[in-house]
Amino acid sequence: RSGEIRSMVGGYDFYKESQFNRATQAQRQPGSTFKPFVYATAIGAGFSPNRSYLDERFMVDGYQPKNYGNKYSGWQSMKSALTKSINTVAVKVLM
Repeated sequence: RSGEIRSMVGGYDFYKESQFNRATQAQRQPGSTFKPFVYATAIGAGFSPNRSYLDERFMVDGYQPKNYGNKYSGWQSMKSALTKSINTVAVKVLM
């Protein structure tokens, strides 16, 4: 209720393994944190979460979005694409 953090897991064993805290010290790319905003805006504009997009290689204005591992899954609903964190579908929804 207060917003205070009760616990945090940042590694395996702070004293035996490593004192590196992944929760507070790891530098990560922000890409996937933006996807929920893209999908929420689309749904707010009237798009159904079940609307499907083709997850495939494509290029837009010289930019080619890629998925993790360069793998593509064919037709995916927005709901499924968000769940699987598929980059190409997020870009298509944004467009």
